[in-house]
Amino acid sequence: MSNLTYGDYFTGGGLATVGAKAAGFDVLFGVEFDPSNAAQSGRIADCYERNLGAHMVRRDVCGVYPAELPAVDWFHASPVCKSFSVANAQGGERDIDIATAEATSRYIIHHRPQFVTIENVWMYRESEAWFIIARALMAQGYQFRVDHVNMADYGVPQTRKRMIVQATLGNRLGVLPPTHMQEPRGGGMFGEQLPRWISWYEA
Repeated sequence: MSNLTYGDYFTGGGLATVGAKAAGFDVLFGVEFDPSNAAQSGRIADCYERNLGAHMVRRDVCGVYPAELPAVDWFHASPVCKSFSVANAQGGERDIDIATAEATSRYIIHHRPQFVTIENVWMYRESEAWFIIARALMAQGYQFRVDHVNMADYGVPQTRKRMIVQATLGNRLGVLPPTHMQEPRGGGMFGEQLPRWISWYEA
């Protein structure tokens, strides 16, 4: 039996890809290119390919047609969050945010992957961009949930909280059980003691 497959948009250096590979997924594609900073995008893609393989699509997601890409079991997207970050005093939704949400929705509608995940800052949940993706998920029959997740609870060396969307076709969704705790104690799925959060300096 072949492994489940994975692909993503806004791949960056491939951190989500590393997780997918560690979980046993075969990675078929990643799409990454920022037309406003082509040189930096090229360096990011070069690093990705050295570490994870030559399946990077070096194009803006807005210019990629879903039919050009393979269908995958798990599709992940992490749209650019600058417009919605609390660190951006000049924030506000822009045309590019709408366009990238529409591009993400086109892949979901065309291929209907079994699993879809979306990651962004918490304020993204109030954006028209997210509503575009959410409407696409609902129209295709997905069940989905939106969680406010402290990434330190999953071994990431920072305490920022993120919007994590889990969507699936035909399966009931459960909660995300943490893998780490700020103050370790029994609390794992099977009663084991979870490891403590990892600090930035330790990482």
